[in-house]
Amino acid sequence: MRIIEIEQEPFHQLRYRSSGPGDIVRLIGLPFYRVKIDKLLSETRSILAASDLQSRETNEKLNKLLREAVSDELVLLQALEKIPKINLVFLTGDLYDYPNCRKLSVT
Repeated sequence: MRIIEIEQEPFHQLRYRSSGPGDIVRLIGLPFYRVKIDKLLSETRSILAASDLQSRETNEKLNKLLREAVSDELVLLQALEKIPKINLVFLTGDLYDYPNCRKLSVT
């Protein structure tokens, strides 16, 4: 399996809150890109690859972890037929952030 092409522009973005040093909380957009590869396993139509989803959604009342917000967004994108059903998922890196998006600063 080889990557053939990565879209230049994301087809979708999800806003989220991220920890910064000390008490800084940043608002960022998580881009969603389509990538073409040369071949997939016969039953696989779509792969999700993501890493370091250790942040929180922008709605502080719900305060979901970013990994949950991404999952909800993917379900919506599938229902709207913007993406095919995901058959294979690769998640790496950190997946947790404190509820108030605090991160101990490095000194």
